Amino acid sequence: MVRARHEEIQKIERDFVELAQMFQDLDALVVQQDNSVARIDEAGEDVNTNVVKANEQIDGAIEKARSRRRKKWWCLLISSQYLRIEAAEGPDSSVPPPSLHLCCCVAAALPAKNCNLAS
Repeated sequence: MVRARHEEIQKIERDFVELAQMFQDLDALVVQQDNSVARIDEAGEDVNTNVVKANEQIDGAIEKARSRRRKKWWCLLISSQYLRIEAAEGPDSSVPPPSLHLCCCVAAALPAKNCNLAS
């Protein structure tokens, strides 16, 4: 009975030594992977920054698309009014035919000197 108890105590002692060795190995792994974890953390911060910048650029692109769409509607309105007026006045050989370029010049708000039809 004393011998069995002594063997049990020695077994517990060996288990503690093995457990201490496992903790030392775990500590070595944590220290070894510390640089990797730091790089991953930095990469995560970079990703977050890039996502914020991308969202800002997407918002700008959406606003530009809306503006372009408004300009297209204005172009259609002006062109249709121009064509309606031309149809009401009748054909005139001295006036060049309606062109989409006129629409583009008006929609882009270019000065008349940049428009080919200004002359």
